[in-house]
Amino acid sequence: MSLAPKGVTCSGCGFSQQIVRAPVTLRYPLPDGGRATAYRSEGWCPRCESIQDVEELPDVQELQHSIADYERRVQGGRLDRIKDRLGRPPSNERELAHRELARLEDTLRWRRSRQSPPRCLGCGSADWQAVDWVSDEHGGHSNISHTELFRHTCGGRLRRVTEPNLRFHCRPTQIVLTPEGQVLRTEPDDGDDLLGDFGNRMSRGR
Repeated sequence: MSLAPKGVTCSGCGFSQQIVRAPVTLRYPLPDGGRATAYRSEGWCPRCESIQDVEELPDVQELQHSIADYERRVQGGRLDRIKDRLGRPPSNERELAHRELARLEDTLRWRRSRQSPPRCLGCGSADWQAVDWVSDEHGGHSNISHTELFRHTCGGRLRRVTEPNLRFHCRPTQIVLTPEGQVLRTEPDDGDDLLGDFGNRMSRGR
């Protein structure tokens, strides 16, 4: 997969950073043998002094709705549509449905027991700040965004520009963490979740 990086600069000082948002899935092996799945957002980490990937903990109520909605869709004959969207029909559609439901149920069980707040994936700190990117699309620059509420340590605003003429080749990876968010290792994504994030979006009707 080829991705364009984003260059970040600050209006108040010489800070600069280049960000490549490679596809990443977070996996949480559970003590009972299950495995939860989550995704990431980004935030400013004071310890790393940079924008970093951070855990995005799924909402318990949304997970409950996803499980109930997914069960209804499966019972209503939605499996063929899942197969068509994936482009690689499984040998057993019922097995696909059961595996996806098990993944969602594992994730709900983990989320209910999670005690720690979301952590920075770079250093493990829970002391990070959300970054609010606002597009400059109204000015004709759809590839440029800036922060409004967030301020850099110097007081300046951050500016982010997509660099379309520069591309990086990235392969999907997974970060394996403890249930409380300590990173154990990073490895190639084994593709074990047949639906992955598509399953979450489909179950929410997106």
